[in-house]
Amino acid sequence: MVILSKTTSALQPYQWEESDEAIAGKYGLKPDQVVRFDMNTNPYLPEAVGKAAKTLDFNLNEYPMPSYERLVGAIASYACVASGQIVVGAGGDEVIDVIAKTFLDPGNRSVISTPTYSMFKVCSQLRGARVVEVPRGKWFGLDVGALAEAAKDAKMLWVCNPNSPTGNAATVDELLELVESVGCVVVVDEAYVEFWGESIVGEVAKYPNLIAVRTLSKAFGLAGARVGYAVTNAELAEALNRTRPPCSISSISEALAIAALGEEGVTQAEENMRKIKENRENLKQQLEALGLDVFPSVANFLLVGFEGYDAYWVYKRLISMGLVTRNFSGSALTPNCLRVTVRTEEENNLLVEAIGGALR
Repeated sequence: MVILSKTTSALQPYQWEESDEAIAGKYGLKPDQVVRFDMNTNPYLPEAVGKAAKTLDFNLNEYPMPSYERLVGAIASYACVASGQIVVGAGGDEVIDVIAKTFLDPGNRSVISTPTYSMFKVCSQLRGARVVEVPRGKWFGLDVGALAEAAKDAKMLWVCNPNSPTGNAATVDELLELVESVGCVVVVDEAYVEFWGESIVGEVAKYPNLIAVRTLSKAFGLAGARVGYAVTNAELAEALNRTRPPCSISSISEALAIAALGEEGVTQAEENMRKIKENRENLKQQLEALGLDVFPSVANFLLVGFEGYDAYWVYKRLISMGLVTRNFSGSALTPNCLRVTVRTEEENNLLVEAIGGALR
């Protein structure tokens, strides 16, 4: 019998829904009838990335160069920082894991502002850290004072901005007030920042304890390629680069990411984000017209409250139709809520029609 470590045995893992094929098989659907409103992915792919995918030319029998110089250079140019401030990883999740491995030891305090992205807690617990959860304030606003108090003796503090699953964002001034109030490492996850437009990246070189995490999964539509990065000061970047795996981003993913970050790719991504933000406001209005509570969001998703209804029952009804939302109804911090990704106008209309039918 294999004996798991105490940490692994006690871990509450990251949760995800079943695959398209599994859902389709369970409810008598075809896989292409399943629409993912649960993953906060982008339904639009920049044309520049599609072109690059058709012209890939390199030896797949060879490893990519572990330094990823071209990719790092493209990221540095896009983020307007020096190459020495960049740390790349296989999606934002690997970057978060590398940060936890680099700084957390067993018994350290790791402070998290909840509700938020659950991988902060997972990666902290896997390092044996003691997680301290600080609830957000009214309308899920960042409670800077409570976080600073909780982080007095902490090793790390995690903030998702814009926040998932709530969709709201703190200002750069609020974040810097927090960074200046604590002595620990502060990690700001900016996975959805391009939809928001206010980033802390321009401030990271000024602070010895600040790390921003970003991804190409959301704004650039490259969730399947798995490319993420951290931006920090040169000293912390050097430490993180000592810890990260050497070749976790494939040559294919690197090439697609470089195309996405080129001038044409960025322009197309900006246009796709404009469409998503327009779709978001239309979807919000449609859901509110059904009598639902829709929380303010600056990201590519909406947190929806089903006061007077059973959100879990609606979730089950939707998934039986192939419309997969993210169920947060069982959480004390987001009671009776579902999170829905903003997709194309046609897909959003399909979701609204199905929700409306479920509420009748």
